[in-house]
Amino acid sequence: NTGKLNAGVTYRIGEWVNSMDLAIRIEYTNYSFDNGSAKKLSFGPLVTFPDSNSHFPLYFGGGVGAGLFLQQLHDRSPLALDWQLIAGVRFLDVIENLGFMVETGLKNHVFLTGEGQFNGVFINVGTVFAF
Repeated sequence: NTGKLNAGVTYRIGEWVNSMDLAIRIEYTNYSFDNGSAKKLSFGPLVTFPDSNSHFPLYFGGGVGAGLFLQQLHDRSPLALDWQLIAGVRFLDVIENLGFMVETGLKNHVFLTGEGQFNGVFINVGTVFAF
C-alpha cells in the first residue's frame, strides 16, 4: 500500500439516553498500490459511549459493517466485512451549532469471497453539526 485517501460522514440516528449513541457511518476509501488502485464504499452501524447529549468530550466505540469495492485489484474479493474501534474527543457548540472532533482507532476489512485482509490505524479530524 503506497497511499490512501478517505472521506466519510457519520450520522447519529438514535441514542440510549444517558448511555450511548447509535450512528450510521459511510466512508469512501481510495487505495493506491504499486500494481494498481482500489476504491471502496463502506457503510455500517457505529455505537459510541457516552451519548453526545451528555456533552462529555471524550468518547469511544466500535462498529461492524459492509465494504463494497467499486474498483478492485485483479483476483481480489469485491466484498469485505469492515470493523473499527474508535476513541475520540468532540467539542460541541463551539460556534452556535458547529463543533469539532478528532478521532483515532483501528480499522480492518476481511475479504468475504477470497483470502486476505487489511489492518490499519487512522486519525479523523472533522466538524460536528447539531440540527
